Amino acid sequence: MTAEQTTDDPLTCYISERRALISLAQSVVGSTHIAEELVQDSWLRWTSKSYAKEHARPTLMRIVKNLAIDWHRRRRVEFEAIEAQRLMQEDAPDSERMLIGKQRLELVIAALQTLPPRTLMAFRFSRIENLTLREIGTRLGVSESRACQLVADAMVCIVAALEKGA
Repeated sequence: MTAEQTTDDPLTCYISERRALISLAQSVVGSTHIAEELVQDSWLRWTSKSYAKEHARPTLMRIVKNLAIDWHRRRRVEFEAIEAQRLMQEDAPDSERMLIGKQRLELVIAALQTLPPRTLMAFRFSRIENLTLREIGTRLGVSESRACQLVADAMVCIVAALEKGA
């Protein structure tokens, strides 16, 4: 076999370069078994298209590398989808936990409705708007220590309602 036959005959090139093609695929996918399958797929792809015979080796190398990269990407996407599904199932509350959470939320809402307007505003500024005690005091026209007392009063009311409901 001459050097010209090797470059002009894709099958001869495929056979003589098979180990290099497998090695290339294995470097991407990490498995000899998968790499061998990808190299076989590369030959099927070669025969299904019209590639220039004079560039058989670089074309086969490119096909193998592209197939290996595609395989790796698909596996990563599949893994991420499976992992996301697993996390959602772990974090998904069952119906009993959802019912308990809803009941507790109703207790908190009922407790908040009993608060005086200024105490409710202090709680809202603290827990929803994340204002500092100084900023709460300024908005309500009270001292920082009085703002702290108003927020504490709201929290005591909520805790008492939750304990009473439990």
